[in-house]
Amino acid sequence: MNYFNATLVKLGIYINKSNNYISKNTATINKFTVIPSKSILIGKIGEALKRNHRKINLSECMIDNNMMALVPKENELFSYYLLTTIDMFWFDNNGTIPSINSNKLRNFKIPYVNKTLQKNIVEILNKKTRKIDKLISSTQQSIEELKKYKQSLITEAVTKGLDPNVEMKDSGIEWIGKIPKHWSINRIKNKFTLNKGLTITKSDLKDKGIPVINYGEIHSRYGFRFDTKIHPVKNVDEEYLIKNENSLIKKGDFIFADTSEDLDGSGNFTCYIGDTQCFAGSHTVILKPRKNINHLYFSYLFESLAFRAQIQEKVQGIKVFSITQGILKPLTLIIPTEQEQEQIVSYLDEQTSRIDKLNADKTKVIEELESYKKSLIYEYVTGKKEV
Repeated sequence: MNYFNATLVKLGIYINKSNNYISKNTATINKFTVIPSKSILIGKIGEALKRNHRKINLSECMIDNNMMALVPKENELFSYYLLTTIDMFWFDNNGTIPSINSNKLRNFKIPYVNKTLQKNIVEILNKKTRKIDKLISSTQQSIEELKKYKQSLITEAVTKGLDPNVEMKDSGIEWIGKIPKHWSINRIKNKFTLNKGLTITKSDLKDKGIPVINYGEIHSRYGFRFDTKIHPVKNVDEEYLIKNENSLIKKGDFIFADTSEDLDGSGNFTCYIGDTQCFAGSHTVILKPRKNINHLYFSYLFESLAFRAQIQEKVQGIKVFSITQGILKPLTLIIPTEQEQEQIVSYLDEQTSRIDKLNADKTKVIEELESYKKSLIYEYVTGKKEV
């Protein structure tokens, strides 16, 4: 039986007032939308929420402007059907934060089959997907533990050095503690000049021209080292070169995203290690070294928990967390000797590449499990596997 020959029904979708679509079955409390139980929640914006949707089994739930609730019309299979189709409703804002096309989703039709068959399929899929989800969760937990270990390695190296017997001194900074006695302390404003990236929108981005890295790519794509020869980005017209020289970046410059969806993302940055002409794009702050520095060491320093703690103490926001030049300028830098900086970079490059390899292998396992889960669901909800 091909379930796609069954009756097609539209979804019931509840989203916030700003989208002018509130069902008579919903209510609002302090600008939050109250939705019924057994709804399926979808993040409307953000890479982290791109495939994160789940059924709510509470008696009721409130959602804010960043969430959307889907309520199937007597179709228990929908939460599974959604897993096979959700990708088609997302679009990427040319390298910025991806969003969901809610209008397209609202008018989408799904197959309806009788409740007895729905129940049988759901019971089978619940059992099979629960086992897959358990494996995915275990693998994801392992990845998170490795990420924490990697960051602790970085933090330990850039605050304590590599010599366990070195004489220490109190840094006078609570979140840093003791550092090697012969190391120096400085501030960003003394080591860097600060500028802002281009004031552009996604409509300004082209397939050809001068490469530009935007804040969405800093948050989700290329880590804390970026090179246009390795990492593809959009471009802007060459006319931006005339009046936007301060927004150009060169090798050794740092580009911080000035907004984040969560506190953990505050302080996300990348270091430009390329040789070609490139711009920093929208919602970015550029740090240009006042004189030649070991930018690879500083990339590890900026990634450390000790440095990020300073930002997260000062950053402000509720739904969006913003970083300003004023926040960055007074932040403390821990500076070893030049020789030690090179040693720390060599050590961390070796250690972190090993961890990254392990995480890449585990991520591939998760992708394969997700793909298997999706294909399994597809076969059952379309009738290719009969119950």
